Parts: sequence; C-alpha cells; structure tokens
Amino acid sequence: VKIAPGPGADFDAQSAIDGRRVSQIALDSLGKGEAGAVAFNPGNGRLYVLAPRTSEVHEVTLDGQATGLMDLAALGLSNASGMTFAPSGDATDDPAAMSLFIADRGQAGHQGLIHEVMPLDGAPARIEAPAMANIASTLVQIIDTSQWSPPSPDASGVVYNAALEQLWVVDIE
Repeated sequence: VKIAPGPGADFDAQSAIDGRRVSQIALDSLGKGEAGAVAFNPGNGRLYVLAPRTSEVHEVTLDGQATGLMDLAALGLSNASGMTFAPSGDATDDPAAMSLFIADRGQAGHQGLIHEVMPLDGAPARIEAPAMANIASTLVQIIDTSQWSPPSPDASGVVYNAALEQLWVVDIE
C-alpha cells in the first residue's frame, strides 16, 4: 500500500482515502503471505521485501516487478521484524556506500541482532551486531490501517520514501 502525503505531510488515514492518495502495488511474485518487512533503497529507487518464511529478500520496482533476490538463509534469521537502508557500518567503506540493515528479534531468551547486509553481486554478506536494548523513541502518529479502502488490518511493514514523500506499507493479503 502506498500513501502520498496530504498538505503539511499529513498521513491521516481518512483524509488519505478521501483524497484518493492511497494506492496498491501487487507483489504476486512473492506468493501469498510472503511479504514481511519492507525497505526503500534510495540508491536505486527499489523496494526490498523480506519473505520471513524463506529468509529471502526480494528486490522489486515501485510498480511491483521482481528484479532480484537475496537468499539470507546463512544469516539464520529467526524473527526478523524490520529493515532499512543506511550508510555502511564499516568505516573503511566509501562514505556513500549503503547497506541493508535487518533487525532480528531472535527467539525467547536470546538476544536480538541487527544484521548488516551488503548486496554484492547478488550475494549477501557482512556482519551482525547485538541489537541496542535501549533506544529512545517518540510516538509521532498512529494510523489505523483497517480504515483504509481496502482495509489493511494486518500490515507487517512500513517504510517512508523521503524522495517521493510517501509511506509504503506491506499487507500480506
């Protein structure tokens, strides 16, 4: 689900619906129930969608066309919950180098991890670091996605595309 902001970067669900600022992208190539966390790569303008059951990350265009696949089985993801693109954590990398970061909550009784994945020739690689336990955050807004048309009561991932000033939401139905 893609939401274009209203005046003043407003993402209110009802005004987005009323203003016809909500649209959808079909991710049929992923299979039903396979969409999890989503991240926007500002470097190539594509979306990366995690398929948690298979530990794969699908690269798709903004209109839903599959363009690549990364198999992350070697990382041993157990409960991946979020992804984002950010500058590489390796100080020896080019400062403009971006990596995909995946937050994995882990299993009960085990520490979660943040995995840094650099797509190199289609093969994931890199490091993992313990997830930070205490990060200060502030609630900015709650959006009731079940009020959209069509409703999205089980949204599983959201990312803000700053270049297009839009929210992108994954719904597995």
